Amino acid sequence: MAVLPGYPNAAPLEPFAPPSNYRFEPELQETPPRHVPEEFRNAPYFARQRNTLLRLSLAGALCVAFGQLPIFREWGLYLLPLAYLSWIGAGLLVIGAGGRISSKARRGPIQYVEEGIPQVARIRDLVLRPTAVVNGQTSTYAFSAAIEYRDPVTGTLVASQVDSRSFSASAKHKYRTSYRVGDYAWWSNRPVLV
Repeated sequence: MAVLPGYPNAAPLEPFAPPSNYRFEPELQETPPRHVPEEFRNAPYFARQRNTLLRLSLAGALCVAFGQLPIFREWGLYLLPLAYLSWIGAGLLVIGAGGRISSKARRGPIQYVEEGIPQVARIRDLVLRPTAVVNGQTSTYAFSAAIEYRDPVTGTLVASQVDSRSFSASAKHKYRTSYRVGDYAWWSNRPVLV
């Protein structure tokens, strides 16, 4: 039984030996750069990004339109932000356009599928841990996994810790993982840009 150095809570497991019939997912079979299936672009990350940009652009357009109405110009004499409603709308439209350009230029979390080199890793420790505490109350959590894998260059067994993106304490019940300690899974050490 091997103990993972630096991770005292990691359970002792049999020596690292991925199953001989382990296969990577179909989207990882090709050599990089890979084509990303369209269903990845419908993932929650991209849906949130699209919805945010749409709401920002819609708010900007409404501000510009309402800023042209005489009633808002008159109310602007009494409530200062209404006098600048057209400028506020133009600013929101510029931010929305910048976000759209940025979303096209950055690939976000699918970069690991496009360019990553998949490797088989074994999960040694898996915990849901707090990532931020405010006034003594946990406000965000993240899954944290201690994994081990063979370095593709040297062939030595390497231990690493990987963390999920943080999520709020109120949404903690919505998240779970299907992996268990001792499971083999694929991973890529390609940095994920968010």
